[in-house]
Amino acid sequence: MTVVQFRGTEDTLVPYEGGNAFSGAQNNFATWGEINTCSGAAMSHEANTACESYPTCDAGVETLLCTVEGGTHCGSYRSFMIPQLAWEVLQQHTLP
Repeated sequence: MTVVQFRGTEDTLVPYEGGNAFSGAQNNFATWGEINTCSGAAMSHEANTACESYPTCDAGVETLLCTVEGGTHCGSYRSFMIPQLAWEVLQQHTLP
């Protein structure tokens, strides 16, 4: 399953480093990489350098983590253009 995560480094509700019963952003990204059987080291994504993705995942899916430096919980993402970026990625994949 293609996954695109947007996480803010200053999010106090879902902390970027983890806590409050949530896994940290990097741990969550790695877990989805395992679930999607991704290989290779994560690298900057071509659509946005604030995002990283694994170069190869099974069934052609993508696994991305987009980090909003200084971002809070949904509070400062407007300039990140989440809908456009997510659509660029997700429109390339069909549902099972």
